[in-house]
Amino acid sequence: GRMLVLKLAESCDVFLTSFLPAARRKLGIDVEDIRAVNPSIIYARGSGQGPLGDESEKGGYDAATFWARGGVAMAVTAPGSKAPAGPPGAGYGDLTGGMALAGGIGAALFHRERTGEGTTVDVSLLGMAMWAMAPGITAAGVYGPPPVVPMDIPDRPTRYPSGNPLVNTFCTSDKRFLTFMFLQPHRHFDDLVTTIGRPDMVTDERFSDAARRAENSVALLEELDEVFATKTLAEWTEILRPIEGVWAPYQTVGELLHDQQARQNGYLPTIESHAGPLTGVATPVVFGEDAPTVLPGAPELGEATELELVEQGIEWSDLDRYKESGTIT
Repeated sequence: GRMLVLKLAESCDVFLTSFLPAARRKLGIDVEDIRAVNPSIIYARGSGQGPLGDESEKGGYDAATFWARGGVAMAVTAPGSKAPAGPPGAGYGDLTGGMALAGGIGAALFHRERTGEGTTVDVSLLGMAMWAMAPGITAAGVYGPPPVVPMDIPDRPTRYPSGNPLVNTFCTSDKRFLTFMFLQPHRHFDDLVTTIGRPDMVTDERFSDAARRAENSVALLEELDEVFATKTLAEWTEILRPIEGVWAPYQTVGELLHDQQARQNGYLPTIESHAGPLTGVATPVVFGEDAPTVLPGAPELGEATELELVEQGIEWSDLDRYKESGTIT
C-alpha cells in the first residue's frame, strides 16, 4: 500500500494529510518520504495544536481545541451562564480550518509556479481559533486581560444518560471547565481514571466496557464530577497533560497570551508598531517549517501613498494639488 501511495505522489501536485506525526512516521509517508519521490510536491498538514512544540504529537478536535482552548467558547458565553456555550454546529472549527488550508495550498501552488519550489503548508485548529479571536487577544495584551468570571454552577450538576460519557464537560473547584473528546473511549478510559487518581474505576463492574459505561453513564459522570471538583483548572491542566486522549481547558483570550503551545508555534508574534511592540496573532496558514516571531507594523496613515502614485506614473508636481483637495492624505 505504501508503494502505491508513493507511486501516486510521483505525479501529484499536493499531498494532504491530517495523520498525527507518529502515524506518518510509522507509515513512511512523512515529508521526507514523499519528497524523496517528488521534491517539488506541496505537503499540506492539518493538525490540532500545530506542527511545532511540546504538544505537536497530540490530536485535536474542533469542540476541544478550536472551541474550548482557542477562546471562542468563553467569548460567546453569556454572563451568568452555568456552563460554557457549545458550538453552533458540528465541525465548526474543522470547516473554517479547511478553508484556510485550501487557501494556503492555492498560495503554495502559485509560489511553486513562480519559483519551482515546493513547500509545506500547515493549518491547526488552535491557530485557526486564535486568528478568529485575534482582535480580542491583541486587545488583552494592550489593555489587560478581561476578568475570568467563574460559572455559578451547582456543586452537583444534573447529569443525563449518554451513549459515550467521555465526550463531556466537567467543572473544576474554581468553577472553570474542562472538555473531553474521547471518541474512542475504550482506548482512553483506563488511562484517564488512573491519571486522575481513581484506578479503582478500572475494575468497577459498572464501567468495565463501553456498553456498561453507556448503561451506567449517569453514575460514571457523577463519579467524575466529584473528582474534577477537587482541584483547580490549573492543577488539572498539569495532571492531565500526559494522557493520550483529546481534552482541553476552556480558555479566555487573555489566557491564550500565555499558552505555551501557541508561543512555540509562533502564533503570538511581536508586532513592531509605531506605538511600540505589541503581541499580535499570526495568520492561520504557516508556510515552511519556521514561523516568524517578529512582524513589521502597519504603515502610518498615507505613508506609502506618494511612492505608489509616482510608481504608477503620477507626476510629483501633481501630488500637492491632490493633497490640497483632500484626494490623498
